[in-house]
Amino acid sequence: DNERSNFAMELHDGLAQELVLLNIYLDQIKGKCAETPEVDRAKNILSDAMKQTRRLTYNVSPPLLNEGFFQGLTVLFERFNDVNDINVSFKIEDETKSSEDLMNDEVSYNSFRIIQEFLNNSIKHSEADEISCIVSSKNDFCSIIIKDNGKGFDQSSSKSIGMGIKNMKKRAKLFQIGLEIESIANVGTTLYLKIPKSFGIDF
Repeated sequence: DNERSNFAMELHDGLAQELVLLNIYLDQIKGKCAETPEVDRAKNILSDAMKQTRRLTYNVSPPLLNEGFFQGLTVLFERFNDVNDINVSFKIEDETKSSEDLMNDEVSYNSFRIIQEFLNNSIKHSEADEISCIVSSKNDFCSIIIKDNGKGFDQSSSKSIGMGIKNMKKRAKLFQIGLEIESIANVGTTLYLKIPKSFGIDF
């Protein structure tokens, strides 16, 4: 986790700042020339590079996790509630918060990404108007159940299983996160997560 944070910091403080400086130089060059189609093209390419750098920095170390896994989830759901025409409810049972210190950083990070992907899929594809999430604590793991009331999808169809779901399952398998997706046509889709408090648990 420290390596990921350091890499994100180097991207932001190193490469990203160099790109900003280059953008300033291009503006200065453009100001000294009458017509500069080449500079305009260069600025467009640079703008894309800056966007990709910001996206990579965010993907490597999501700022929402700086204050911890559960606080990151809280803010994530609040943001989805604010920017989408969907009623989003989020609840963490009180006894669950004390288990955060037991959770491995890599497990927390990948669990966050799984949840983020599920929410994005619900927003983009499900046509749901409600999403709910309940986080609770069990003996050796945290349980997270997220439901939407959308149109669902056919889990037996390869066309319905996109890269997002494949990546969710890959992350879960790699870090021993229990993952189950249940989808019923015209009822909705539910994500069940069992996040180990100690990395290495067999489910």
